[in-house]
Amino acid sequence: MSFDYFTFLRGLLPILDNRRSENGPTDPTYVTLLKLVKDFADQMASMDRDENSLRHLVDTILDFGSQVSGDLGLRELLRQSTPSTPKGLTSGGTGQRRGAAPSGDTFGAPPPRNFEEPQTGDTNMAIETAKEINSLIDSWPLSGESSSEPRTKAPARQIQVTARSMSGEPTTEFEPQTRYDLRFFVATPSSGSLAEGNVDVTDVPKAGLQARWIVTSTDVEFLSVSPRGIVEKQGDTWACDFPLEIPGDGESEVVSLNVRTTEVTGNLMVRILVAGEEYRKLDVKLGFGAKVIEDAVCTAPGHIRLRPTHEWTTPPEHLAFYIGARDTHISTIRGANEYGSAEWTAKIATLKNPIDNVRKALEKFRIAAETHVNSLDVTDMLSRLKQERWKPYDWGACATVNVACPSDSAYTKALHDLAHVGYTLFDTCFPPDSRLRAILESLPPGSRTDFIWTSRGAVDWVSHVPWALMYMKSVEPFESVDCSQFFGLHFRIGSTSYESNQPSKALGDPAQVSALHFLYWGSNPNDDIGAQSSWQRNEFKSWARHHLVPNDPKSQDRKSQVILALANPGPRPAGILYFYCQCSVKDGSEPILQFGEDARIEDTVEEKEFGQKVLTDAPFIFANACTTASSVALGASELEASFFRRDVRAFLGTESRVPVVLASRFAWLFFQFFLRRVDPKPMAAGEALAQSRMFLWSQYGNLGGLFYCLVNRYDLFLASADEVKQLKESTNE
Repeated sequence: MSFDYFTFLRGLLPILDNRRSENGPTDPTYVTLLKLVKDFADQMASMDRDENSLRHLVDTILDFGSQVSGDLGLRELLRQSTPSTPKGLTSGGTGQRRGAAPSGDTFGAPPPRNFEEPQTGDTNMAIETAKEINSLIDSWPLSGESSSEPRTKAPARQIQVTARSMSGEPTTEFEPQTRYDLRFFVATPSSGSLAEGNVDVTDVPKAGLQARWIVTSTDVEFLSVSPRGIVEKQGDTWACDFPLEIPGDGESEVVSLNVRTTEVTGNLMVRILVAGEEYRKLDVKLGFGAKVIEDAVCTAPGHIRLRPTHEWTTPPEHLAFYIGARDTHISTIRGANEYGSAEWTAKIATLKNPIDNVRKALEKFRIAAETHVNSLDVTDMLSRLKQERWKPYDWGACATVNVACPSDSAYTKALHDLAHVGYTLFDTCFPPDSRLRAILESLPPGSRTDFIWTSRGAVDWVSHVPWALMYMKSVEPFESVDCSQFFGLHFRIGSTSYESNQPSKALGDPAQVSALHFLYWGSNPNDDIGAQSSWQRNEFKSWARHHLVPNDPKSQDRKSQVILALANPGPRPAGILYFYCQCSVKDGSEPILQFGEDARIEDTVEEKEFGQKVLTDAPFIFANACTTASSVALGASELEASFFRRDVRAFLGTESRVPVVLASRFAWLFFQFFLRRVDPKPMAAGEALAQSRMFLWSQYGNLGGLFYCLVNRYDLFLASADEVKQLKESTNE
């Protein structure tokens, strides 16, 4: 049987009409869906219709519907249009992510027949039917237009970077030791622009975007900027910082940067911030045939300037530190002070030993603290979460914990040693008397600090820095450790290490998103991991849309279930992939997940068995296994990196081995926050981690939260795109 595209097209009309009737022609969902259906009808009415394009359009429409509360009735329409239910579109509800190349098995096997065969009556009659539908759609109003007014498409706009010689002549080729005038603006595409690739400017609100543009280079000298802006040099990095609004429509103002090339080919990085957040960034190469060689959309325009939902989840200040080759640009997202830029001196060579020493000390602390950090009772935790007094309105007041912490010598020494090496790491990244250190030390407890350090634009790069384990005070012999001075208990910490292709902060509607739990299946009665895995299996199987992998820990094909689910997670949309098992990473380059007591082939899954295709739903990964995020300081964690190559949003991992019971309880606690079980309002993944750390510390004197780290997308919400946009209008309690 084949997929009936005409039934699907006809069925879209009442869905459109209902949305228009209920919300009016200016409703964003109606407007977007109308455009998608128009494209679909255009293709259906064509004699040259292409099935791949049609399949991709169906997937795109379903994908859009999955982001809208209630799904608009598209799933039921899909069933009506599919006599033989296609694989991949049954329980998840969506097809491919918009913009992805259509895959050959989207509709399962057998594939739909080619459109050269008529599917609903005679081909000519079908085309005429599509044309009639097309004419009907053309008559429908869009964004407040009357039906009698013709619709006109707004002209495309792009980020433009052009160059002129000092005599005013446009140029695209550059000579060394020569001055040029670089011009930055937003306008319709022009033949003189250096910009190529994905530089389109879309979805800008009518009021426009007040943007801050930061241009940096280590091999192009910056001389002056006009009509406004700042040019400065930090170390060997030139930087220019200027405001330039991206208007809601039309062209922007032009900012000119006067530069001098050097003997080598020049490279510039342009970072565009909106409300302090990274909106876009692109690289410009000044050589023969100069052009913008790469452009990335970092944050969806509708997901910028989101407000926290509660007073107790609101940081007093919020700074973002964009680390470059030899400088750091500080962006104030919440707070009164603007800091500009400061010198960055840390390098791979200087960070290697401090990072290695922190991880070694954390492993020794794990051994000494295991009994204490494992002493967590879920019933008691749930009882406390239901009360109001645990909420950390003032992180400074949480510095003194009114619970008994271990006082035995082994614990005390291990904690002292961890603080000692944590301070060395802090001292290396933020030296005494440096401007960056002064800024950090001035921030009140509970402030949010985002560290954005990726391989792009960096001379050297450390893929994973254990920020939470830094300690902010020098540690003297026999001196007590003030645990509130650990970064992870002093700040909310965001960390971005990988370039992302996912600008949205919405993971998906919680009523639709599925979570997959890849759980250890060892059954030895003396195996603590097996006991905790069994507890988790019993706990999570009762949660809606949570699926266990393997479904039966005793099944013969349990390893195959894991491999297949890693390659193609489902039911879709599969937004959360959670792992509770053992993990061996060696130096970080050879990750192996172990699901049984022994490292036998049938109980282990190597990274090469994970699959390499992009994960269509761009999920959130929680790898709750030993040392899932760490690596030697000179390399990247291959487990972490392998998932980011597959387009995941964020990765929550562990810095070292984690006590078994703590790991199990921490996962439960994190999910209480992130899955909106403690509170019905959306909570970002990074905030859920921060609250979990603070809850364990303030309620139990438990430092277990410091074993965990989040990489990329602090502000990732289990919420639909529309619900995330509504956070812009929400107010704090």
